Amino acid sequence: LQYRERCSGPAVHREFIRNLEAANPDFSGIHFISLNYDTLLDSALSHLHPRLVLDYGLDFSNYYVTSEKGLKWERAWPGEGRDLIKVHGSLNFRFCPLCQSVQLIAFSGETTPGGAETGGAESGAGLPVRGLREDHGRCPRDGTLTEMLIAPPTLFKEFTNPAILELWRRARTLLLEARRIVVVGYSLPIADLHMWQMLKNAVIGGKLERMVVVGSSDDGSGEEAAVPYRQLTRDVDFLPIGFEELARDPSRLLDESFRDA
Repeated sequence: LQYRERCSGPAVHREFIRNLEAANPDFSGIHFISLNYDTLLDSALSHLHPRLVLDYGLDFSNYYVTSEKGLKWERAWPGEGRDLIKVHGSLNFRFCPLCQSVQLIAFSGETTPGGAETGGAESGAGLPVRGLREDHGRCPRDGTLTEMLIAPPTLFKEFTNPAILELWRRARTLLLEARRIVVVGYSLPIADLHMWQMLKNAVIGGKLERMVVVGSSDDGSGEEAAVPYRQLTRDVDFLPIGFEELARDPSRLLDESFRDA
């Protein structure tokens, strides 16, 4: 569960993913839930292509199947990607208000979150591959003007958008199935009732064995910042080290926190 801390930019995210990959090359058993709109984590994960392809938990409308060698994108086959669930939407999601479909926007001039470089990833001749159409201004199904898929993290969320609702459902399922939850840079404010309830459900009715919360290094001992999480469960470790320190050696720090789990 990731929420971007102050001053943590693209380089820190890339370092975090690079060091996490060194400890777990396949990212087996690792799923990401993000409360951010930005694409910093997406971009960092994209550098692992083609071994790892992101699964955003949505079925985007601008995919197509082809045998072309040059692609702007690659979609994970069901069950084979690595989850990155962005419950408040994303800056690279476009929503059609008419048919309620979602398009995925490829980055320009860099490696895309799905994996393929914008110059085109090579694929075997004649093999069916899935690309991404680039006209994001209008819906490819009905021609309606699209809009950014963003759901502000307000106190009273309106789950009227089916895509946002699906993202929250997917996040809830992942949390209920998780044995270990690592929360990065998120203070769990009481106003965020939906996330509070999902974590509480994971503690009471899920498979959770241990929780680690990585807070800001400005939090000192972390006792005050840890209070909201200790109200959820006593089996929580609070690490007031900041995201930058975690990024340098995520495996060692997390292994130490989970050593008694």
